Amino acid sequence: MKRIISLCLLLLVGCSDEGFESVSQSLPESEPVEQETMKANVKVYSVGGSTDGTVFLADGRDKWIVTEAAVFRDHPVALIETSEGQQVEAELQAFDIEKNIALVHMRNSANVKAAEQENQQVLEVMLEADKLTARERYRLHAAFKDAEVPQKYDLKVLEEYDKPTFTYNPDAIEYFIYTFNEVFNQYVENGDFSLIDRYILSDLLKEALQKEEARIVIENMKVTELGQSGFEWYVKGETNTFSVTYKINRVNEKYYLTYMHIDK
Repeated sequence: MKRIISLCLLLLVGCSDEGFESVSQSLPESEPVEQETMKANVKVYSVGGSTDGTVFLADGRDKWIVTEAAVFRDHPVALIETSEGQQVEAELQAFDIEKNIALVHMRNSANVKAAEQENQQVLEVMLEADKLTARERYRLHAAFKDAEVPQKYDLKVLEEYDKPTFTYNPDAIEYFIYTFNEVFNQYVENGDFSLIDRYILSDLLKEALQKEEARIVIENMKVTELGQSGFEWYVKGETNTFSVTYKINRVNEKYYLTYMHIDK
């Protein structure tokens, strides 16, 4: 038995003398992936029109683009097409109505040499301000409602986009809910149902909201979720003491409430 063990050891030693090639050594070394580089000039596609944009500030994956505010009158998100043909969603961060300037933020992995603008310092100050609320962004809708907007590129790009991002304006729906809450609170205080009657589409909901137990003041509500469900939109909000769920429909370009539930 000892001779057999010794023989095995000798065989192992002999193999080690010749040397085993490790698996890691036998695999070919992968070539480093070259990081994509994009130009500062981009194309901006939005529901309200299409135009040019320029990356004026870059920090790793984060890029900030200056473009025309008018294209954001109907939606807070734009589709950015880079020089490499990449399509990236970008969100409205700040705007100046008088100067027709919008700043949008996007994230991608490409390297870019930002192009400094004449008003670079002004743009950076705009970015340092608090992030715009839905109500503030919705101001663009009214400001540019009847104004001419850029139409430099084929907007079929949005139609062919594989995400439902541009099928509705989330700012408009959120604005509607906050407006409804204001008049609803007035109704709760003075009992005048006509204040909210024109905002409600369902007769059953009208009847339910006239009951005493439904008359609850909605204060300091923040929207926590907003999305589309079939032909309707839903909004979920939270106050300090309860949550609220709404469903909204649109008829003849106007929004109406079809469902409301307060969960204490």
